[in-house]
Order: sequence, then structure tokens, then C-alpha cells
Amino acid sequence: MKIKEYTKKNRKAWNETMPFHKTARGQSLLDKFKDPNYSYLEDIEKTKLNEIGISNKIVAQVCCNNAVELISVLRLGAKKGYGFDIADEAIKQAREIADVARVNCEFVRTDVYNLPNKYYNKFDIIYISAGSINWLPDIKKFIETIGKMLKKEGILFMYDIHPFSEVFAQKDDSRFDPKKPYAVIDSYFGTSPKINMTGLDYLGKQKYKSNPNYWFTHKLSDIFNSCIKNNIQILEFNEYSRDISAVFGHLEKDDLIPLSFILIGKKISEAGKRRRGK
Repeated sequence: MKIKEYTKKNRKAWNETMPFHKTARGQSLLDKFKDPNYSYLEDIEKTKLNEIGISNKIVAQVCCNNAVELISVLRLGAKKGYGFDIADEAIKQAREIADVARVNCEFVRTDVYNLPNKYYNKFDIIYISAGSINWLPDIKKFIETIGKMLKKEGILFMYDIHPFSEVFAQKDDSRFDPKKPYAVIDSYFGTSPKINMTGLDYLGKQKYKSNPNYWFTHKLSDIFNSCIKNNIQILEFNEYSRDISAVFGHLEKDDLIPLSFILIGKKISEAGKRRRGK
């Protein structure tokens, strides 16, 4: 299947799911973001973003969903935010929350693989949150787009699910054995997507016959090499036993394997890349 076919199907599935998420949350997010001090970010994210320097920066969140992370980043002192997502319903909810939060934010409904070039060389920081890259069939093409979006010396900040965790079974997987939670059921090197047709409502836990949606696992080496090839110098890479997937909490308590990671990279010029290679 071509990239466009995967993303079109995932768009339909997310448009179908977002109303379920809104029902499950009710008014809770809107009420929370009325408080100017409220943040959805975890402490480790705030620490790392403050180390990078967020004040007066232009920030984009790609695959922003309802943009609660982006809005929280803006509350750290960024000048303006842009949220990009493929799902119409996600963008709709993002605008509602941003209005309540009173932040300087713009939202764009788009397939990231077809991003208008007016957004190239525009951003000081690009933020990528948990469960973003797994909906994208081609990680190399995605990071190529990120490289185009960043200004020179712009920062890529990625806090996402560790791909190693994907070799184990989720608790609702028929292959899950509570006596052997670390039994390997999938290959780390697999390239075929996981297909789901029972809905994506991980909040309200509603099961329903949904449009088919596709989940991809990308090796760390593919992420690293894509950064290198697109002039994004990796400044920092940290791994954590913290579960941010909402499905591997049963492994988090053991503190045995990496369940999440933070990657920080900086866009350098081609000339700078050559100098480093001397």
C-alpha cells in the first residue's frame, strides 16, 4: 500500500475516534486549561525544554492531536505555536482548547507528507509527542520533512514510545501471558504494520467496528540515520522506563526495559556537516 493510502485510512479512523475521546474527557481539559498555570507536560519534558530555551521561540507540534502538549509548551514562554494534524476532528478540538487557554496558536489540517512549503525553514523548535511517529508509514520521509521545517540551528524535540517495547504483548492482546509478560511476541525488525479495526478509544475504552487503521514500529537506527541524513545533529538521547503509551503500564513498575525516550537534535548546515566529518 502507498503512503497516501495508509494516511487516508488513518485520517478516517482518527476522525471517527476523536468524538469518543471528547465524550470520555467531558469538560475536564477545557476546565483545566482555564487555569493559566495548568500544564499537560511531564516534569522531564519541562526540564528538557527549559534547558533548550523556549522563550520567544516559534514552535510547531507535528501530529498534534488536540494540541494539549503544544499549548503547554507555549505556556513555558514560546512566542507562537503551530499545530499540524491529519484529523479534522483533532484540529477542531485543538482550536477549542487553545481558545480557552488564550494562547497564540495556529492549527493546520494536513497530511505531513504533503506539507505546504510555506512552512519550511520556519520553526525554532519542533515538538513530537507520544504515539506520533507510529501512525506514519515512512519515518525517513517524515524526518526529511522535519528537517525542511526547521530553521538553521532549530531544535527537534521528540518524546515518544520506545520501539523496543513493541516486541512485547499488550495486556489486551490475545497472546499476552500474565505469567510471562516479557515473552517476545513480535520482531523488533518487523516492517509490516499492525492493523486495528476495533476503534482507537484508549480513554473511554469503547470498542466499536472502526475504519482500518495502521500502526508502524520504527527502529531506533532508522530514526537516528534519518536525522543524520537530514542534517539534524543528535545532541542528546535518553531512555526511560516510564510508560507513555497507555498500554505498557504493567511493565513500567519493574523498571527493567526502556518504554519511552527523548531525542533532542539540532539542524546544522550542509557545510557544518562536512566540517564535522573531517
